[in-house]
Amino acid sequence: SGSAEITGNNASKNGGGVYVAATAVTAAKFTMKGNASVSGNSAKYGGGVCLVGNNSNATTTFTMESGSISGNTAQEWGGGVDLQSGSTFNMESGSISGNTAKGDNAYGGGVDVNSGSFTMTGGSITGNNVTDTGSTANYGRGGGVYVGKSATMTVSGDVQIQNNWKNGTKNADGVYEQGSGSANNLYLFANDSVLKTVTISDTLSADAKIGVTTHNAPTASNPVKIATGAKENEDYTKFFTPDDPENKGYTITQDGTNLYLSTHQHSWEYTLSEDGKTITATCTADGCPLTDKNGGSVTITAPDADTLTYNGSA
Repeated sequence: SGSAEITGNNASKNGGGVYVAATAVTAAKFTMKGNASVSGNSAKYGGGVCLVGNNSNATTTFTMESGSISGNTAQEWGGGVDLQSGSTFNMESGSISGNTAKGDNAYGGGVDVNSGSFTMTGGSITGNNVTDTGSTANYGRGGGVYVGKSATMTVSGDVQIQNNWKNGTKNADGVYEQGSGSANNLYLFANDSVLKTVTISDTLSADAKIGVTTHNAPTASNPVKIATGAKENEDYTKFFTPDDPENKGYTITQDGTNLYLSTHQHSWEYTLSEDGKTITATCTADGCPLTDKNGGSVTITAPDADTLTYNGSA
């Protein structure tokens, strides 16, 4: 609390700045408030903060009421914060920025929810980075937040998860920008049996922003569910945006209380040129990925009269 600083430390494994772990029978709690900061630390897991519980026997809880977690580095999971089994992270306010996860199996530049539970009711996770320079097939996911197979995440209130990157560039202020990288904010894990989503537990504020990347790409027939708990009379496209690094025109759609990452659905308008020869298709739907929303054109030209031959047959 106060203006406490935890900075410049290194751990070979867990928690470069802060390591909070429960024992077999004793729960562990850590609360960050005031202008406290965790910065410039490094570790394999949790460059800034690492949380490890003891499954159902004793849990570990980290509550961030304010303060900052910045400029930390993880060699694999959780540049800013790493959650492992039996752990809970409650983020009420404060900022997590300028952190990075790199190397083999890099997940969660800002926060890696490897397992455990992450509840975010306020604060910002911005300007973080994850790299994809590892040597395995599964790496470079979640520049802002990675939600893994055994994890849960809940959001409400004034939450900001935006301007986080995959292979971004650190600026002079120590915050990551896009550079030659791509947007990678909240990454949701999936495999053949598990599809991770976010739970919307209460109202999101007018300024809430969450960029989303899914493990599975949506198709026209199979949108990817990203969130549950949505209110049916709310426009969630104000809050959730597709990261869409390849500009495929993904959109956020809603079905009841569920939100989905969906492919763009064209809505065509056809116009005829002044000479009456060319028909052009233009998409009128928002977010169309086509250049100038142009769907192409066709020109119909009648053959010269002297090239036509009628043989009398119908």
